[in-house]
Amino acid sequence: MAADSPTLFSSSPNSTLDHAGHHGLSAPAIAGIVVAVVLVICVVVAVFCYFQRRKKKRLEMLVRTGKGMQTLEASRQLANRMQPTEAGNAVRQPTIQLHNIEAGNCSSRVEGEFSFGFLQEVTQNFSEQNLLGEGAFGKVYRGKFPDGTEVAVERLNLILDVAGLMVFQAELSILKMTHRHLVSVIGFCNQGVEHLIVYEFMESGTLHQKLFEWIDTGGNPMSWDERIVVALDVAKGLHYLHSLSREAFVHRDVKCKNILLDRDMKAKISDYGLVKAMTDDEKSVVTKLAGTRGYLAPEYAMTGHLSIKADVYAFGIVLLELITGQTTVDDGQAGKNLAMRFRPV
Repeated sequence: MAADSPTLFSSSPNSTLDHAGHHGLSAPAIAGIVVAVVLVICVVVAVFCYFQRRKKKRLEMLVRTGKGMQTLEASRQLANRMQPTEAGNAVRQPTIQLHNIEAGNCSSRVEGEFSFGFLQEVTQNFSEQNLLGEGAFGKVYRGKFPDGTEVAVERLNLILDVAGLMVFQAELSILKMTHRHLVSVIGFCNQGVEHLIVYEFMESGTLHQKLFEWIDTGGNPMSWDERIVVALDVAKGLHYLHSLSREAFVHRDVKCKNILLDRDMKAKISDYGLVKAMTDDEKSVVTKLAGTRGYLAPEYAMTGHLSIKADVYAFGIVLLELITGQTTVDDGQAGKNLAMRFRPV
């Protein structure tokens, strides 16, 4: 080594590592540092465990609660009572009658539960060729039952947090109540870490695709009559959600991408992951802000007070999109949403 190189170890009595030197650390000091580090680690671990337990308890409470709804725990109990079946065969529960709702065009029930193997089979092992779309909590695949029935299978992410499980519960709960203008549920799967929901398949895609992507898909623009019919269909679906006899539901994410069209261009509302239940006594509730930019009611965005008026505002934006053929958020319009652009005229 060169003469001016730093020395890592030295046997010289004048070394900085000499315990007798002023720069060295005594054994008690070292022991104190070690004890302090260990204490800090213990405190961090204890705090982490505490919050994990609180999160787990909160999750269990959220999953257990729900007014007139079937919870995930009930789903697991139903799955445990099922008889074993051969691999790949559908597991179907008898119709689950939850509670009666006297209203036209609606009933409160879920047809049954499917095995994961069966849904894997009908979607060709969740092939990317069958991918219909992707959301914040999972992907949606096109599937085909042995009898030829086409379905849409939503496979939620394998690791779900509290929000993801709440979305799963909300989807199942609201979709038990079928209506001609709400996308219907055919069944679900709650098997281990797998959480899937099976919906009816809507052949014509989303309203967003028909309004804004028809050139790219080689289709034709929507006629004025088609736009009027879609507007009426969505209004009927929202009116049903808002006027249930026991409690009202606020959708919170009404937008063109969540409005699906069948082969006859009849519209149905979909995606109930953000649905909020409200009793008749509640005019509004304070909740965490949720929704899509451009469709949020200003008073809800500013105050956090949620009511059915938030859906009415979002429906108004959908009407403006149907009338103008313009998207609500256009980066070329200086950040102004469609309501702001429409107001001067």
